[in-house]
Amino acid sequence: MYQNYIFDLYGTLVDIHTNEKKAYLWKKMSLFPGVPEMLQRLKDAGKKVFLLSNAQALFTAPEIPLLGLTKYFDGILLSSDAGVKKPDPAFFEMLLKQYHLNPSECLMTGNDDIADCHGAASAGIASRYVATRQSPKINGSLPENCEKIAEIAELF
Repeated sequence: MYQNYIFDLYGTLVDIHTNEKKAYLWKKMSLFPGVPEMLQRLKDAGKKVFLLSNAQALFTAPEIPLLGLTKYFDGILLSSDAGVKKPDPAFFEMLLKQYHLNPSECLMTGNDDIADCHGAASAGIASRYVATRQSPKINGSLPENCEKIAEIAELF
């Protein structure tokens, strides 16, 4: 059904720990269990994979290859480059336009109900919500076209 899979990065694909008071914990990152395998299953099935993240390119651009994620993405759009961020539907629409995507063929997956799920819904994109330790508290209910998943690895 979905041909294009759009992901948030931090808190969705990447488990990130920060503690600015302790230098040795300033930034520790790892992929959530099953992320590479799930992304590979999507690619093997001929699906397109995109990254849409509220992130600073200065930090995120070198982290993506460090984490071994570059090979999975057909396109990457970061808020610092776009000048707009989730949940603004313009950010989602920018991705759709740039890569010639039909919103009905896309699925957004993220760990923030407002930024990822409600933002996607405002652009006509279905979504999946995955709660992680980085997720903010859910504000109200998820959009109608959003389903909860227990862990990212079960997406596909």
